[in-house]
Amino acid sequence: MLRPVHALVLSCLALTPLAGAALGAQASSEKSDDAAKKAADDAAKKAALAEAISVCDRGASVPLDHEAKAPPVQYGALFPQDFDLTKLKTLADKCQAAMLGAPQEKRLTLEWLRVQVALNQPGLAFLLPQIKLIAEGGSPEANYLLYEVYSVHRR
Repeated sequence: MLRPVHALVLSCLALTPLAGAALGAQASSEKSDDAAKKAADDAAKKAALAEAISVCDRGASVPLDHEAKAPPVQYGALFPQDFDLTKLKTLADKCQAAMLGAPQEKRLTLEWLRVQVALNQPGLAFLLPQIKLIAEGGSPEANYLLYEVYSVHRR
């Protein structure tokens, strides 16, 4: 004799393949959604990095740099006419993001160092080994930054 509990179990067993197919479809749609989200995030990160590199190149391009992607910005031109250093701090943030996002681009490191020396914030002495390393490689701008640090920003 078939009891109601048995009928319920048998009906559930009959529906199991349908539920498995539905769950499989849901899992594959979640995977495609995750892949689409990841692709969108990667595209957004690449766009932000490209924008940071562009801003840094335009704002702090080094004179005498054969790898420069923008016209050179003289060191004195880094300082705003209105003495509002927020623009320079924003440029420093963009250059740092560009430098960290594209470490293979050596010019971005020097551009970031130029802006940091211009800002003259506490902790500038910790950047000296980086500047010295680039100066030893023959960079005239790095040698000038060493001059700036030791003669102008001495404390």
